[in-house]
Amino acid sequence: MNSSTWLWIIVAVVVIAIIAAVVMSQTRKKRAESQRVEAEQLRRPSAEHHLKLQEQEAAAAQAEAEARGARAEADQRAAEAKRLEVEAQRRDQERTGALEEHQSTLRRADALDPDVRTDKEGYRLDDDGNRMESGPTPPTAGSAPAREGSGQGGATAMERARDGGDEPAVDLRARRDADGDGHPG
Repeated sequence: MNSSTWLWIIVAVVVIAIIAAVVMSQTRKKRAESQRVEAEQLRRPSAEHHLKLQEQEAAAAQAEAEARGARAEADQRAAEAKRLEVEAQRRDQERTGALEEHQSTLRRADALDPDVRTDKEGYRLDDDGNRMESGPTPPTAGSAPAREGSGQGGATAMERARDGGDEPAVDLRARRDADGDGHPG
């Protein structure tokens, strides 16, 4: 083989090597472009999914903030309700105390009044000697006076003795006349 043949063989090998290198380079570029497209296709849904996740996180944070606000409002309303309950109880106790004081004053007045029949605690008695359910009431002008001997201490001494009371039967009219002030005692 002569040197020109070797030269042509070397040139052919170099040309084939260059062509192979160009083809391989183009193949690599196409593969890289294909991988870029595939990666972009994978990233696109992932980015959309990431946006959805961010929206969901924002919605969850907003819902949590609203829940905290609602809890704070509910706590505030519960505290106000508790305060109002305490106030209502205090006012009811004041009302009960005032009513008891009022009734106690009326019972004392009835017990002192010689024209009103009362029991030992100062509660008014009806004509049959039974405690009146309505409690003590102030006497009205022109009301008929109670039976003689009623008043302080309750029913007449004779009635208390008859009912098993601890005072002996004494005519209170005689005691009042003896004292000269119109009151027993």
